[in-house]
Amino acid sequence: MSDNFSYVSPVNSFDNPESYLKYFERQYQIRGLTKLDFKKVFTEEKDVCILQEYDSQIMCFWIKVDDNEKINSIRAILDPRPFMQPK
Repeated sequence: MSDNFSYVSPVNSFDNPESYLKYFERQYQIRGLTKLDFKKVFTEEKDVCILQEYDSQIMCFWIKVDDNEKINSIRAILDPRPFMQPK
């Protein structure tokens, strides 16, 4: 991930890789994100789009890669309601 990494979703946002990774690690521990089912990956130049399913919900992640081949940003498009409910 690049030093000027950003992540934006309907649930939250981060402006550095450390905060995002800490959050994702916590989500993995709480929700067991091993249930992710990758449906399709699209690439075009420095853009990557990932469609995946989690608990019957389709999610889309738009990832932008910088010139150094590091992830510069991730934009998540999903229904936030399942992630706002305590597990």
